[in-house]
Amino acid sequence: LVRSSAGSSKWVLPDQVDKMLRPAVMGSVQLSSTAPVDPGFARGEKILVWSESRQQWLLGVVQAVYHVNCSAEGFDVPAGSIKVLSETGEKWVLPKDRSRLLRKASAPEEPDLKSMLKSALQDPSALQRQAEAVWSSTLLPGEKVLPVDHAAYALEGLADQFGVRLELEGEHAETVRRRAASFAQGGSGLSSPDFQRLCKEMLSEVYGSLST
Repeated sequence: LVRSSAGSSKWVLPDQVDKMLRPAVMGSVQLSSTAPVDPGFARGEKILVWSESRQQWLLGVVQAVYHVNCSAEGFDVPAGSIKVLSETGEKWVLPKDRSRLLRKASAPEEPDLKSMLKSALQDPSALQRQAEAVWSSTLLPGEKVLPVDHAAYALEGLADQFGVRLELEGEHAETVRRRAASFAQGGSGLSSPDFQRLCKEMLSEVYGSLST
């Protein structure tokens, strides 16, 4: 989310960064020291991920693409890095390893959502980072908690992390809003821990429905 000098706000997806944003120069100070890097993959793209443990290619999904050097989820991430998710869990792929560990998926197969959910639920720290990243990216400038009215949008972002396109509108959005309100301990909105608990419960329910 960026805000212009005119006061308007705009959401910019990772694969649009190099097209829609450029570093601002103020006198002799440049706010970014590197040019955007295009890793050749887009967020939400279905890909093949090499598993070192299984010694085979697995279907996965791109969770995040980093076009510039930055900090994300507590890590210093170099430009051109990609975060992916497969049934063995999430993996951070550095630019030097991209050609070895990632491939374009030519077949129209879908990643195993059930296995990916199981992996996420079995790794609380990874799930916490995912939920916190979605929570923080959904906050508007100045917000300290996520309004319950924005919970549906945030959960759409979480679903995108698993390669699932989700559109919550009308009755479904209202159901999510009421569900989110029950997790908002402070009353005014969802803190990061509140949102993490909501995500864990809802992912557990989806996983349970796929296991029956």
